[in-house]
Amino acid sequence: MKILAVDTSSPTIALGYSDETQHMFVNYTGSKNHSAVLASLIRTLLSFVKVQVRDIDIFACGIGPGGLTGLRVGIATVQGMAIAHEKKVLPVVSSQALAMNLSSWSGEIVIARKARSGYVYTSCYHDNECILKPSIYAISQVREKILSFKKPMVLGDAKSLFADVAELAPRYLENVRAENLVEIAHSSPEDALISPELLEPLYLQKSIAEINFEKRQPFSS
Repeated sequence: MKILAVDTSSPTIALGYSDETQHMFVNYTGSKNHSAVLASLIRTLLSFVKVQVRDIDIFACGIGPGGLTGLRVGIATVQGMAIAHEKKVLPVVSSQALAMNLSSWSGEIVIARKARSGYVYTSCYHDNECILKPSIYAISQVREKILSFKKPMVLGDAKSLFADVAELAPRYLENVRAENLVEIAHSSPEDALISPELLEPLYLQKSIAEINFEKRQPFSS
């Protein structure tokens, strides 16, 4: 099975290819924006492994949470390739792939990424299971959740907000890795595939009214 995986939810582009005999992973960070380099990176990677876009069986694509501008670049690129060759796509929650950077950590993994002032995009994982689905929460809510954990580690560009209540992951683990996307694609069931037209960013932003209401409710997953 030939898999091409893309994630553009962070400043680093994660791009991976895998089949039965070869695997190649690219994690690109540079001064150019995603739209300027993604297509070229894909062409270079596929040329190196001597595979055509039409040969790809599964296109896996990170859907966030993350910066919408970057996400849309990756999603549009994957949609274009999949539609042109009548292939389905696998949406991958980027925070799930990011949490896999800490696969050796025995405690809870908290993903915290910057949102609007006073809030963070957060999800939590433990033993390869999602224990808090990605959403936007007030910082105070996330602190409350972290304090309920036994052995939390926080990963993401908002991790410093929680330095007094949890371990912080090393900086080099801050971005999604291409090999994690490919691993998720290999392990996902066939019914997780969707038509490329249905691929869209994981939209988590809520109105101030919604957030204020939820702040008054008990914290739950």
